[in-house]
Amino acid sequence: MKKIFIIFAMLVALSSNLYSQMNFPLQVGNKFVYYRTWYYWSLNGTSSGSEKVANRVIKDSTFNSHKYYYTSFDNWIRFDSLTQSIYRFNETNSCPYYYKETLIDSLAMVSGTTNSCANKIFFGSGNDTLFGVIGLTRVYKINIAIPFIYQNYNTNFGVTKYYRHYVVGSTEDLETRILVGCYINGVLYGDTILTKVNQISTEAPTLFSLSQNYPNPFNSTSNLKFQIVNTGDVKIIVYDIMGKEVQTLVNERLQPGTYEAAFDGSVLNSGVYFYRIVTEGYSETKRMLLIK
Repeated sequence: MKKIFIIFAMLVALSSNLYSQMNFPLQVGNKFVYYRTWYYWSLNGTSSGSEKVANRVIKDSTFNSHKYYYTSFDNWIRFDSLTQSIYRFNETNSCPYYYKETLIDSLAMVSGTTNSCANKIFFGSGNDTLFGVIGLTRVYKINIAIPFIYQNYNTNFGVTKYYRHYVVGSTEDLETRILVGCYINGVLYGDTILTKVNQISTEAPTLFSLSQNYPNPFNSTSNLKFQIVNTGDVKIIVYDIMGKEVQTLVNERLQPGTYEAAFDGSVLNSGVYFYRIVTEGYSETKRMLLIK
């Protein structure tokens, strides 16, 4: 019995060490795709909608004695693994505790404490599984009452959820962003498709087909046209020259017709890529060339 208890204690300690350190995956080429919904109400009317948006790590540079990464959402930021904190470069130094930086979040915060600049409170944490990978998610909140913001950080994938509720006078503003896919350090997780598949003809074709992408060669974006004879599940997956999957371009159930999809290769390196369509009774692979 004592031996079993010791083994159990060791497993608990191992689990604690495994999840004690958070990570914020910053590397040029990484991409994080979110499903965004919003609702806005005022005396002048309402608006709402949904879309997919991407936060890309575009470039890096060293200045202010630190290495920063430029992202679509946050401009120049960095993650300090020692303090477990995320900082944004701030030339005006509006946060007095850091030289030319603003503290975005401290991922090592203790429950109930507030960081010194962003006024964010650590709300809670728990283990979860995202894209088949086990990790720890920590939840942060700005303010207790409206307006408030929730933001979830996962040890493997960075920001996984953002929720904002803002009310001023007769205006109400809601926004949610949920991570649905990402491309991290050369590995694809989930759904990173940003553009919709457009049906350009409802006339049922007599043959399946996958056309050559255009333009080809291309710089960053290109279009792929294909025809579906029967209703069914359709996948178009893009591979690199080594046969490694880099993007799922289409993964939908489609009706018979002619379709077009846009491929975004902005986060990929120049080179030869292959795209393959797979559906019931038909598959085909074609080659394309990305030049930057």
